[in-house]
Amino acid sequence: MKFFLVLAFLFLAAFCNAQNCTGSVGDPIVNVTFGSGSSFGPPLASNTISSLNYVASTCPPDGNYSILNYTSGCFSNDVVWHTAKDHTGNSNGYFMLINASYIPSDFYIQTIDGLCSGTTYQFAAWIINMCSFTGTLPNITLTIEKTDGSVLATYKTGDIPIVNPVTWKQYGFNFTMPANVSTVVLRMRNNAPGGIGNDIGLDDITFRPIGPAVKVAASAFSGDTIDLCLNDTQNILLTSDVESCYFSTGYQWQLSTDKGAKWTDIPGANSTMYLRNATQAGTYLYRLAVAEQSNLGSLTCRVTSKPVTINVYSNDSRTIKITTPSSSVCEDNPVSFIATTSYGGSSPDYQWFLNSAPVGTNSNAYTLNDPDSGDVVNCLFTSSIPCNTPVLSNSITVMVNSKKNIIVNESICEGENYAGYTTSGTYVNTFTGINGCDSTRTLNLMFYPKGTSETDTSICYGTSYQGFDQTGIYTQQFTTTHSCDSLHTIHLTVLPDINENLYTDTILCTGDSIILYPGLFDSYLWQDGSVNSTFIVSKGGIYSVKVANKCGTGVKQMTVTEQSCDILFPNAFTPNNDGLNDIFKVLNGYHLTYFHFVVYNRWGQKIFESDDPKKGWNGKIEEREGGTGTYEWTCDYVRVRQKLVHLKGTVTLIK
Repeated sequence: MKFFLVLAFLFLAAFCNAQNCTGSVGDPIVNVTFGSGSSFGPPLASNTISSLNYVASTCPPDGNYSILNYTSGCFSNDVVWHTAKDHTGNSNGYFMLINASYIPSDFYIQTIDGLCSGTTYQFAAWIINMCSFTGTLPNITLTIEKTDGSVLATYKTGDIPIVNPVTWKQYGFNFTMPANVSTVVLRMRNNAPGGIGNDIGLDDITFRPIGPAVKVAASAFSGDTIDLCLNDTQNILLTSDVESCYFSTGYQWQLSTDKGAKWTDIPGANSTMYLRNATQAGTYLYRLAVAEQSNLGSLTCRVTSKPVTINVYSNDSRTIKITTPSSSVCEDNPVSFIATTSYGGSSPDYQWFLNSAPVGTNSNAYTLNDPDSGDVVNCLFTSSIPCNTPVLSNSITVMVNSKKNIIVNESICEGENYAGYTTSGTYVNTFTGINGCDSTRTLNLMFYPKGTSETDTSICYGTSYQGFDQTGIYTQQFTTTHSCDSLHTIHLTVLPDINENLYTDTILCTGDSIILYPGLFDSYLWQDGSVNSTFIVSKGGIYSVKVANKCGTGVKQMTVTEQSCDILFPNAFTPNNDGLNDIFKVLNGYHLTYFHFVVYNRWGQKIFESDDPKKGWNGKIEEREGGTGTYEWTCDYVRVRQKLVHLKGTVTLIK
């Protein structure tokens, strides 16, 4: 019985001592990043709940949360949110944006399965205070509970301060799983009230097993990185140093061939040492995972060492090739060379050669500033990766093309251009020749304006000037001594015919007047002795004027007959096609400047309309003969220099 008690005591002491071992951590068994994407993320996963409601918004209101990759400047009238992104800096990475409820609440509750009894775990989460100016400070309690609500561990952040610029901070703690428990509940509670402030961002929630310090090394080698050549067939012994922590420690060596992205257990490698046999070329990472022997098969219970990296290099796998934009270059232009290499390592060496002489700096690029035709360039490449000997690149022979300079003397006339230039001057232009090199053209340009002249003259009626016998403007073109066009403009006026009669005889309506104008002459003498260029006629008679100009003198006259011009309409008509009184129209429509005539039937419907005094109604209504009876009519007209007159009346259609 005493032996059993001592053994139990030793077991308890060992178990208690295990809880103080925190020198190594395992791979994350929980890693909540909330994902990534270009728009909003989905609500929380099915094993996670929240007292808040999900909304797809960059500015969720109180009592709501969103999963998103960016938010900026919300609530500018009070707290002013930060411009915030995923805590890792991933532009598309999501985080949980929380606008707390008015009453303190549990904003994140997650159930976590598959944990190991007696194993210590590290919980951590990244949090920011979203407010940049003022507002209630978030105050969060982080709790690890059993599924029955029993609290295993609690951590309080205290008031999370406002920080400018916005800075993510990690909060976390360690806890140990009791016996016979494999599932816990993570609860995050916001203790502060909502409203103005108390807004947070949450990201990258992790659970990792922690345990004894585990160190591994390679016998006969220093450091944690070993470089070997492919022909090196030696075996390497990997040893370990594990802190005393577990009652019974289990060991599992692991291998990664993708630089630590994925690890696999090495079958049978379950001791404190592992003998590595020679391999093909590649990068091999080895580490040791440890756990309580009974938990070794569970990935959620293990902690691991830092890896030992073994690089196996192929012999002489390095390559080099030099190139240039063009081995044919232009005179006075530099030419650049670029070396493209493989398997150079972190610090390769380049030695450039020009015509077998070393030049340049230790760089993958070299510039020859003053090349000559026939120059030969190559490069000696030395890799910093083991197992590679120096290698000489291909050689490039340079050809240099000469430039050309051209002088052009040219002249242009007004309105022309040469190569786009329109004024006198010297212009220097650069062009690319067929050999790809610049050519210079110097243009000496002379500009000559056009010659212009004008002549204003008049001729007598019936004569001509330089072949022109009508009043008008005429342009003639000539060529100057510089072969440029010269323009001569003739403004020609043909004087009126001195012998042409004044007007044809005309009728003058009583009460009207007309103005007589014989044309443009030097002098006028009317029948009443007046000498004006015009004469106003207000009654009938014979009127004459004696006119004179440089072409001679002449007398012009006309007879004006005065008569009444009142508008008259007949009161009846007989549209029977006998040629007598068949059309109803105005009888004396003289000297009218406006005329509008309408006929209506007995019901006031319009049956005829005309704006021409010469046209009248033929007695038909829509191509059918109108019936005998009385019809109404209206007429509006304006005579020369008179006001609008409105007339109306009736007419009888007789069959």
